[in-house]
Amino acid sequence: MCASAKMKSSGKGWELFGSGDSIVYVPIERKNAATLSAQVGKCRIAALYDLDWNADLSPWRAKAVFRGQEDFAGNADAYLKKLVDCVIAEAEAGQTIRRRMIAGYSMAGLFAMYAAARCDCFSGAASASGSMWFGGFIDFLKEAPHVPERAYFSVGDRERLGRNRTFQSIEECTRAAERILREKGAETTFELNPGGHFSDPVGRLAKGIRWILQQ
Repeated sequence: MCASAKMKSSGKGWELFGSGDSIVYVPIERKNAATLSAQVGKCRIAALYDLDWNADLSPWRAKAVFRGQEDFAGNADAYLKKLVDCVIAEAEAGQTIRRRMIAGYSMAGLFAMYAAARCDCFSGAASASGSMWFGGFIDFLKEAPHVPERAYFSVGDRERLGRNRTFQSIEECTRAAERILREKGAETTFELNPGGHFSDPVGRLAKGIRWILQQ
């Protein structure tokens, strides 16, 4: 049985929006997928649903940084394998795809950059308010085996003012991640948006996707 069939039977699935010869894979809440596609414009959005964000999108095991949350399970490699082995093949079947990219917000932004640096499947990645503060991630990027052609990073200008000490490093870590990929040869940009972590997540993510889609 294909891994993607297992994903669907366990409540994890995906859905396509839009048209074009570029496709962007995005872990996102189902209620926001159509809005994101409309804001991005002419490309295919492969919306990835029903994920356990702290488990499926975390690169390795780590203690929770926010009170009341479960620890990070570190299942990103397993989810990336399912994405690459099955979802991509099914989502792109019968289509002419010129560019394949990946994007995400918060933990999904972390996963997007992890995936693009872990394998050569994605030519671009966008992280909007991504969890670049995740312990060990900046060191991982320094030694990562792959570099996407284009990488977009953004954070809110008030995110570093949060009470959580780990989360306060989000802007510093995001700037560091952008610099590392730029120095490794990627075309990158960093953008500071107004507001905190929960200010216009769909709009910020759409802005990042539009940037990586530029020629």
